[in-house]
Formats: sequence, C-alpha cells, structure tokens
Amino acid sequence: MVVVCISKKGKSYDFKFNAVDPNEDSVRYIIDWGDNTTNITDFYSSGTDVIVSHTWVEEGIYTITAIAEDEFCLSGYDNTLEINIPRSRASVRSLFYWFLERFPMLERLLSLIRVG
Repeated sequence: MVVVCISKKGKSYDFKFNAVDPNEDSVRYIIDWGDNTTNITDFYSSGTDVIVSHTWVEEGIYTITAIAEDEFCLSGYDNTLEINIPRSRASVRSLFYWFLERFPMLERLLSLIRVG
C-alpha cells in the first residue's frame, strides 16, 4: 500500500488508472474513494490511461480502492492507495487570537503598551 499526503481539502486531484486486459477487452474502473463516494467509469480500450478527478471535503485518512472490470464483468484484483488529508494549517492571526484567549494577562499588557 502506498501512502500519499495531499495538502488541501476541497481541492480537486487527478488520478490515472490503467489496466491491460489479457483478452484485449474494454475495461472500466470501479473506484471507491473512501469517503462514501464511488465512481464507475465508462469502458475504455485495454491499456488506455483514464484520468478521474476527486475532491475530499474533510480532513482524514482515506483508502481509495479501485477495481478494473472488463465488458464481460470479469474483474481483476482490487488495488488500494491511502490518502492523508491533513488539518488545515492555522493562520498566524487565528493562532495569535488563540494565544491571547489562553493568556488574558498578556492581552491586558498589550493594551497598556498600545495606550502608552
């Protein structure tokens, strides 16, 4: 299993799928994105790169599971990829306000400095 860290939730990412059918039958991909959404692609010629985009809206660790299936409903082994959508980085401003909430004396001190 490969683990990939993606930098932003809410951003669309492209994934390339490619399977070669031993009988040269057309294949489609059944993709479980790990966030309760699934895509089933159209059928493509064996060995063709298929690009599918997906967006995760919440942080977390998701396991993508993909299965290639030929036009006669014969499928290969499933393949997985683990995706880590980390928490958004706090902005400096919100961090500053969080710090002031934790240490009210510092806020008072800063207000005295501003006045003086």
